[in-house]
Amino acid sequence: MDAMKIANSIPMWLACALPVAFVILQAVLFARGAYKSGKKLGLNDKQMKKAMKSSAVTSIGPSIVVFSAMCASHLSKPFYSMMMKADQITMSGAWKNALACVLGAVIMFVLTKVANKKDIGWLKEWSLTITILGAMIITALV
Repeated sequence: MDAMKIANSIPMWLACALPVAFVILQAVLFARGAYKSGKKLGLNDKQMKKAMKSSAVTSIGPSIVVFSAMCASHLSKPFYSMMMKADQITMSGAWKNALACVLGAVIMFVLTKVANKKDIGWLKEWSLTITILGAMIITALV
């Protein structure tokens, strides 16, 4: 039987939809429980909305970084496999990793200082994502 036919079959879609539905249900139940707990603690609606927004943003940010790393590894497969075979090429590419680490530290330091000084909530939430993507892009351009 054709692999694509199996992958696109109704039973496969149902099997894959079940865990997705479970995760969505779990997220809704958790959000509802958190909202009720916040109300019991005496938080007002404005505070609750801010907490829900920051929680949603915080959960989305790391996913973007993982997705971009996955895309980058798939786009550079031929070059990546060549690097794994040649020690000299691998060692010459090590400075880019060091550059990415240093850039990441500098960008994170600046973003954290700005976010804390100006009390920018969304920047506190997204600083890790911005740092990783920024370091990846700058390192790729060098």
